[in-house]
Amino acid sequence: MASSTGEETVPSENVLEWAQKDKHRFLHAVYRVGDLDRTIKFYTECFGMKLLRKRDIPEEKYSNAFLGFGPEDSHFVVELTYNYGVDKYDIGSGFGHFAIASEDVNKLVKDIRAKGGKITREPGPVKGGTTVLAFVQDPDGYTFELIQRGPTPEPLCQIMLRVGDLERSIKFYEKACGMKLLRSKDVPDYKYTIAMMGYAEENESTVIELTYNYGVTEYTKGNAYAQVAISTEDVYKSAAVVDLVTKELGGKITRQPGPIPGINTKITSFLDPDGWKVVLVDHSDFLKELENPEGQMMLRVTTITRRWVDGSNTEELVEGFDQETAAVVLARYVSLKMEMEKEFDATRSLIRLCSRFDDYRKQDPASFTLHPNFSILPQFMFNLRRSQFIQVSKNSPDGTAYFQMLLNRESITNSVVMIQPSLLSYSFNSPPAPALLDVASISADRILSLDAYFSVVIFHGMTIAQWRNMGYQNQREHQILGRRWRSVLRSVCTRSWAP
Repeated sequence: MASSTGEETVPSENVLEWAQKDKHRFLHAVYRVGDLDRTIKFYTECFGMKLLRKRDIPEEKYSNAFLGFGPEDSHFVVELTYNYGVDKYDIGSGFGHFAIASEDVNKLVKDIRAKGGKITREPGPVKGGTTVLAFVQDPDGYTFELIQRGPTPEPLCQIMLRVGDLERSIKFYEKACGMKLLRSKDVPDYKYTIAMMGYAEENESTVIELTYNYGVTEYTKGNAYAQVAISTEDVYKSAAVVDLVTKELGGKITRQPGPIPGINTKITSFLDPDGWKVVLVDHSDFLKELENPEGQMMLRVTTITRRWVDGSNTEELVEGFDQETAAVVLARYVSLKMEMEKEFDATRSLIRLCSRFDDYRKQDPASFTLHPNFSILPQFMFNLRRSQFIQVSKNSPDGTAYFQMLLNRESITNSVVMIQPSLLSYSFNSPPAPALLDVASISADRILSLDAYFSVVIFHGMTIAQWRNMGYQNQREHQILGRRWRSVLRSVCTRSWAP
């Protein structure tokens, strides 16, 4: 499929398919409370929730606690956040309630009342139906709907949010998050319509209840309710889907996909058309490490089978060698050793490697060759020796620490770009192609794009620069130049790490 600019693009339909193929699960809802211990006590004693974990982060002046009816890796939970010194928040008019399913709502309400809980609606059938429900308020003013339901794997079963355009919101959550419209109900007598959105039936999983009140298009969000977190198999693909959907239906991405500094969990976040925040969390990263209520650190690991090769069997070692990964591992090793050994020389590691896997004839330097799986490694090392990871005298200590931190946290692909910048050449005679990091790549009729991860440089050849200054790229008779120009800008704007 060709775009209007003449460039080959991936059809948006193919991108949107990912949301339907992805495996999603509601993880947790985040909201703020004025007294963490008070709320924990209320939820555990009145609702029967369990305190799953609690942590205090004094350097950032907040504490949080996770509570639910089962472990986080299989149940939807709430994350309560307490900010030091803040004892009250504005819930706003847009947030509705959470819902808890119970086999005996009357008994649950009786227990909550006995413990001092505030009942805002006594148990009874829903208007126009038979389902028994009640409403209670927690100490911070959050409303909880209690729904009578048989045994369910997910008691914490619902989040209700008010929206200004129900049809638009349904389409947004279907396309952006891969949710299904489970049911909808219009209640004209009370002038509202609801839509239940989720990944499984209401009696099996948590759902979002979207509520539209006739004639109301905007609500205040307050500063109490923060967001809902949903798992995804790939935050980068999911972010691409959300980007397309926000352009069609509204909303915006608030955090580009990537790892959270310090814990490496990959996330992306966005606002729906009504401003409700959603965070997508990489499923494989979720809950790698947590602290249980007893203060013990629990590490969840994944065991992956890999084949090991006897070190003496060099042929098998060569066939399975990944030189890009090796370059990144060596760069991380070198940056560590340079802090510990003043005279450490990275070249020695390369010499030892080449002396074991090279092929040459004695007394004939020109005969030296490396297997194709090793051939680019010396080039990586050449650029590593000239990078900010080795030439630390050009940077402040803080700058060096920042560069090394990202080198240790980023993916292999991004780390390789840090070591050896990527250079793409754009010309009229051929599609964009990689170019050598050499002055010979400069040409009067070329545009070069250099991606060094921490910065991007776009270079215009002499002829291109003259055309640019005369505004040819904006003239209809020079459409080809305009297309190539926009192609370069798009390639920069779509980087996963924005400069």
